[in-house]
Amino acid sequence: MDTPGGGGRKLFSEVLANGCNAKRFTMTVTSKDNQTSEKIKQILKTSINPTAIKVGINALKTLRNGRVLIETNTKEELETLGKDINDKCGDRLETHTHTN
Repeated sequence: MDTPGGGGRKLFSEVLANGCNAKRFTMTVTSKDNQTSEKIKQILKTSINPTAIKVGINALKTLRNGRVLIETNTKEELETLGKDINDKCGDRLETHTHTN
């Protein structure tokens, strides 16, 4: 389908449709000793080095219920990150992988 104006450009609606279908790999991190979500983020930032384990993090969001949401590009990156968090912060933090 050729768009009006030519040039092979995509319509805005096509771009939005493709962006919504992107697969997301997420996990939540909770504290074992009732720390705030800000404190959880601080622990993660000081303990985990995503560059060293070759993991790209798309999002690191605080949630209202005292949890932190982490989003990656692939399932393998999510698994690697979860293992690293459990190894380094397993005494303080707990990870829960989401299935989409």
